[in-house]
Amino acid sequence: MLRTTNPLSGIGSKGSTTEGRTTTAPKKSFARKVITKPKMIMPLLLGLLAVGMLYQMIFVIPAQNSNDPFKERNTDTLLRKSLSKTQGQGWDIHPASFLQKKTSQECHWHDFVATSGNTAKMCLHDEKDAVSGAIRGKGRFHHCDILPKLWAEATKTPNSVYLEIGANIGSCVMEMLLSTDAKIIAFEPHPYNGWVLQQTIQNLDPSLQRRVVLVPVGLGSESATSKIFASPSNMGNSVVGKVIKDTGGQSNSDFVEHEIHIEPLSAILDANSGMDVPLVKLDAQGFECQILQGIDPPLAKTISKIKLEVAPKWLRQQGCLDLYQGFEKLGFTVRREGSNQILQGEIPKFGMFEAIATKKDSL
Repeated sequence: MLRTTNPLSGIGSKGSTTEGRTTTAPKKSFARKVITKPKMIMPLLLGLLAVGMLYQMIFVIPAQNSNDPFKERNTDTLLRKSLSKTQGQGWDIHPASFLQKKTSQECHWHDFVATSGNTAKMCLHDEKDAVSGAIRGKGRFHHCDILPKLWAEATKTPNSVYLEIGANIGSCVMEMLLSTDAKIIAFEPHPYNGWVLQQTIQNLDPSLQRRVVLVPVGLGSESATSKIFASPSNMGNSVVGKVIKDTGGQSNSDFVEHEIHIEPLSAILDANSGMDVPLVKLDAQGFECQILQGIDPPLAKTISKIKLEVAPKWLRQQGCLDLYQGFEKLGFTVRREGSNQILQGEIPKFGMFEAIATKKDSL
């Protein structure tokens, strides 16, 4: 005889038998339990909130901080607001951007001794590099010795910033950090020099680190990419766009090229930030005219004095014959360093000397 079971007989019971098998009524889902028991809703929400906060702390906030170029060093507020542009196509002022340029570069550490007598460890190139060799021998680089004096003589405010254009490995940056209280924005386009200077900065006392920002671009008349050429025997002779030898025994094969990024100074600095610039050190291996073209009138008004090197061989090969006129257009008068002689007309054909460009209304 065929046995049958009433299909409705198991309704409401915990289980039923069908053809010898036992079936169990489905359990309520977690969602249904929450809906039917309001007391569970608040603990659940609090749990979800806690998980969300934990995720932010572990993943989101550290990622945001790691992308903040100023966070790690607690960079001075004045420097932060003075920079209107901190990154561009292919460049970034975040310290990590320098260190990624050449991971095989090595630091040769040496004591830097400023004119003030203060000292700090400085990363140098190897013994072949001229400026590194000078620091090994003398403790500092003599071209920078005058800068603290010029800074002390300048009229300054709490919003004063010192600009270093062509920082190389940072000998003048170190002199200003250790001998003055200046807040510094430095520009260096060569990736090897930038790497070395970045190593020095991150090894300094935090009170010094927060006073300097390094920008890894060359300055010029417009945003562009270019090549920079330098010989390991003198990394300070890093020339934009072409090879210019500084000794007779060099050949073109001695120079290594790297791609760099160029920006106008007025695109990097915010002339309306309230900053003033009592002093600029400009050393660009003949690229000075292009740099002046990248300074607009509002930014030029914030600058009082520019110390520069007049190097006719480099200036002429870069087509910068009207250097003095370029300063004149921005409202500056150029004199030989230590002299009242005003420099006008075309640059000389030979020689090399230091000069000071002073804002006319500050004479």
